[in-house]
Amino acid sequence: MVQFVICSFCVFNFPIFPIMLLQRNTLFFLYLFVLGLLSLSSCSHQYYAVDAGHSLRLQEKGDIKASGGIFSGGQVGYSPKEHIGVTAAYTNSRTNVIGNAFGGGFSTPVVNPYSRTRSVSGAVGYYHFLDRESGRAERPLQMREGVLFDVYGGYGRGWNQNVYQFGGVANIQFHKFYIQPGLHIQNRFFNISFMARYSRLQYLKGTILGDAGAQAFQETAEIEENPSFDLIESSIRLESGTKQIRGFFSLSFLTTANPSVVNFDGADAQMGVAIDIDDLFLKREKKEPKVSKDKPTKKKKKKKSKKKKKKRKKRK
Repeated sequence: MVQFVICSFCVFNFPIFPIMLLQRNTLFFLYLFVLGLLSLSSCSHQYYAVDAGHSLRLQEKGDIKASGGIFSGGQVGYSPKEHIGVTAAYTNSRTNVIGNAFGGGFSTPVVNPYSRTRSVSGAVGYYHFLDRESGRAERPLQMREGVLFDVYGGYGRGWNQNVYQFGGVANIQFHKFYIQPGLHIQNRFFNISFMARYSRLQYLKGTILGDAGAQAFQETAEIEENPSFDLIESSIRLESGTKQIRGFFSLSFLTTANPSVVNFDGADAQMGVAIDIDDLFLKREKKEPKVSKDKPTKKKKKKKSKKKKKKRKKRK
């Protein structure tokens, strides 16, 4: 896929590390934004879009976190017990097909062709947070420095739709089982996450409506003959902001161990917002206990004892 080749070339050849060292943050984020634009188009129809994975960084009991991308879905997670996390996610990816928009000829297309993949997934996992600031007081706006390790296993189900230039539509369903380990390095205002997901993808059934062309029938036949695929989806995610609200940018790449004529969307970029729901809405500062009106304070007790002493002296 063209966008995957371009993105890979940019990642390994563009002088990204000198930019970071020179603290040219504006150019760095502009570079990431360009990569995001490249992932929105392709030269061919796709039958699967790479998944960014579970990246909420649950790290203590009672954590409730959520994140949402711009036109790309979102995820939510909760930790009911120490070291245990439960997450759910919805993804929505659309790629405009530009390479064969005119079918290789001079005819004007009826519609603009595109590929769309939508999926829902849920996972249960284990996490362990190495707190570098253990024993120190919590800061109201800053994250705790440390390293988080986690691993999640889950199940997902999805739908893929390809719309062709002369109005034909190909729909196919799939499901997958996966396991995802992750490493997250966290400081007070910045976080970087590395995740790798191994997925066993299996297509279920598909339909073709209208004039989809010979290529659509060929690819559908290939999927029916070999419906299972082994995928490795790798992601890197950058977050910056306060403890309660942060902006994020993620890049994801996909490789498959199965040689096939079926095309997969090999790269994806997302931008959005991450929120710590429990810290923002549920955690309240402990109020100082109010002194009861019925029980006298120490000062009142002292005043009463002085009055009693004066009365005793007068009687004498």
